[in-house]
Formats: sequence, C-alpha cells, structure tokens
Amino acid sequence: MATGWPQVGGLWVVEWRDRPGFLGWCALFPFDNNDQLEMGYRLLPQAWGQGIATEAGQAILNYGFSRLELDTVIAVTHPNNGRSQNVLKKLGFCATGAVTYHGQSVVSFLLTRTNFETLTIA
Repeated sequence: MATGWPQVGGLWVVEWRDRPGFLGWCALFPFDNNDQLEMGYRLLPQAWGQGIATEAGQAILNYGFSRLELDTVIAVTHPNNGRSQNVLKKLGFCATGAVTYHGQSVVSFLLTRTNFETLTIA
C-alpha cells in the first residue's frame, strides 16, 4: 500500500474513543483521477447511528482544509444511502447531482473551504 498510495490525502482507522476496537476507516483520496480529493468512510454496523461517521468526517475535513489547504472536498453515496447523505449534510456538504462513478450511478456532494469554515466557526 505504501508504494501505491497517492501523495496527498490519507487513510485512517476509526476506533472507539474509550476502548480498543476497530470500527472502520475514513480517508481522503484522489477523486476519479483528477486534482480533487474525495472523502470516504466505511464503518461496521455496530458503529452506525452513533455519530461516529460525523466525528470521523469532521476530523479528516479539519486535516484536509487546515493541513492540506484544500479548496474543496468531494464525496459520493449510493442514491439510497440516506444515512450517509445525512452525515455529509451535517458536515456541510451540498448535493451536486447524480453522476456515474466506477460504473455506478451515485449522488455527488461538494464541500468548499468557505462553507466548512462557516460551519466550524458557528
């Protein structure tokens, strides 16, 4: 993985805050071979509905906008994944429409630095 991972972004393990236990991962990685980064996450079912995806997303967005000085971050979800879409909306992402990504129809979301900073300050 070290030789194939992009130069920007990253992959982080998500664990319980107060005890050991792998819950999933979150990442920033190149979106569809262009200059933009995509935020992604996958969590085990026992982590769903507890705010963990939102907390992990906030942490990697802080990293992306503060340390990497990104202007935008993209995310995509399956059209029927309302829970993940709600996480993205809580984080400040706005839906930009349906796109085809790796051969599947998905809903695309965009978060700008300005929107992120506005939500973080509020």
